[in-house]
Amino acid sequence: MYLKTQCYVGGRGRKGLDEVIHPPIDRILVGKLREEYPGNDVLRIFSVGGIVEYSRYQQIIRLLASIAKRERCKLIEVDQYWNYRE
Repeated sequence: MYLKTQCYVGGRGRKGLDEVIHPPIDRILVGKLREEYPGNDVLRIFSVGGIVEYSRYQQIIRLLASIAKRERCKLIEVDQYWNYRE
């Protein structure tokens, strides 16, 4: 959340940084995304073993980016799913 505060809210850092930072990837976020996107292979892979290699990290970031594009929001704003539809 420090990056969100500094880059996204505070506007610090190089130009465009707020476009590429992502929310912390944890079980809460993944769980909420799994509810919203059932059957998604990337989310299933995450639940099996977490992020144990860089290729899995890249997969989840691509998924978050596609969700951000679909939601018409910035990548960091995908953190809205932490509180999404209880």
